[in-house]
Amino acid sequence: MRRVTRRWPLLALLAGAAIMAMPPPAKADFMLTLHEQGYRDVTVSDNGTGFIAYGGGFGSFFIQGDFGYSNSNTGVEPATLTINQLSIQNTSGTGTLQITLTDTGFMVPHAGPAVMNSQLSTTSLTGTGSVSFQSFLNGVGGTKLTLGTAPSGTSATDAMTISSDPYTLSNITTVTLGAGGLLQSTGTTTVTTPAPGALMLALTGLPLLGVGAWRRLRKRA
Repeated sequence: MRRVTRRWPLLALLAGAAIMAMPPPAKADFMLTLHEQGYRDVTVSDNGTGFIAYGGGFGSFFIQGDFGYSNSNTGVEPATLTINQLSIQNTSGTGTLQITLTDTGFMVPHAGPAVMNSQLSTTSLTGTGSVSFQSFLNGVGGTKLTLGTAPSGTSATDAMTISSDPYTLSNITTVTLGAGGLLQSTGTTTVTTPAPGALMLALTGLPLLGVGAWRRLRKRA
């Protein structure tokens, strides 16, 4: 017993060293990235809050309001990634600004079949310009949405597959504006679990089963 007891400090030391040598757990990152050709990209992190706010000049544009939201840290379905109250004005010649939201920490819904919905709306669009919005799940793109008038809105639904947990959601908003043009828009990506096909089929057949039962009862009477 004494020999075993004497070895405990050595075993504890070795175990501690093994734990310290293990790679740290993956950290979810929620980031917003601004990109315009000819300018250095700007990236802003949420610092674990699930919310990003940005305002100020960038390239050919002045961003009056840019708010990103992610609910990856809540574990609630639907998974949601939104760029809302986006307000951008072009301060020089025609330019194109790309805004990317990315979050690597989504766990709900879990791995398997999924439905990704994309929505884009504009409340103001002055001058010559347009805005497009596209959602991505683990790098696989959904339907690209484009608007050139305001107020207006459009949406699309895509069947997707979640290959692993956690997974990555991102969306890219691309804004093209002429000099002095102004855009106000909102883009939203949501991911949900599709209704089971067998359940939908069963629910569809319920009225027919009811009619058959009613006919049998009527014949017996």
